[in-house]
Amino acid sequence: MPYPEEPQNVAHTSSAYRAYVKHTDDAARVDRFNTSKALFGCKLAEGAPVSSHVIKMIGYIESLQRLGFPLDDDLAADVILQSLPASFEPFILNYHMNGLKKSLTELDGMLKTIEASLRKTPGHVMIV
Repeated sequence: MPYPEEPQNVAHTSSAYRAYVKHTDDAARVDRFNTSKALFGCKLAEGAPVSSHVIKMIGYIESLQRLGFPLDDDLAADVILQSLPASFEPFILNYHMNGLKKSLTELDGMLKTIEASLRKTPGHVMIV
């Protein structure tokens, strides 16, 4: 939803300015809600490519940051890891057990490596 132009030459206490502020605040809340809903509802289907999924999720995370609702790095990584299918569970378990703290870009690289290993040897337990 496009934001209206800020009223010019009016007092910040005027009804026109208050209406503008209310409209922009409401629009920002709607944008945050829709982006959060998309982020937390995003799930990778078994066998689908992981990198494009992670890049899409990073885009949602960056959008939330621009909208004034930043996720810290740990929460962002957890949201991405929880969106992965069951075949990634051994990796997720090892990631948490080893207390890894990776940037989202590094996590994407690790997931691409694990994905390649999963395609070569399905059912094999991955150790980080």
